Amino acid sequence: IYHMVEELQAGRHVERADVEFLENHFPHLPTVHYLQYQYALEHREYEAALDYLHRYFDLCVFPPAKPSAHLQRNNRIVSSGIASYALLNLAACELLFNHLDNAELCLQETIRIAHQNSED
Repeated sequence: IYHMVEELQAGRHVERADVEFLENHFPHLPTVHYLQYQYALEHREYEAALDYLHRYFDLCVFPPAKPSAHLQRNNRIVSSGIASYALLNLAACELLFNHLDNAELCLQETIRIAHQNSED
């Protein structure tokens, strides 16, 4: 999976059938949704890119295997760290599709979270 992500990030072609196979057989793996996100970006599919980006971070925060155990150790700092990373990825996506106002809002929120964490 990581190899396919690297291929897409390098601008090389990945077969749609391979991406769909992974999604069909391993939907619980966050990396599969990140691969789908990268594939959607490469093919300029804005709605699909947003959908897969949200799925990726949903699975990072709430993995299907043991959500209660994860929530017990998921403190505010970890959550805000994931939120910042999610916002930065969202900002990059918005920039790619030339949605400059949305990208700026994402970056401003990332900065606000960082300031809030430094005060805590």
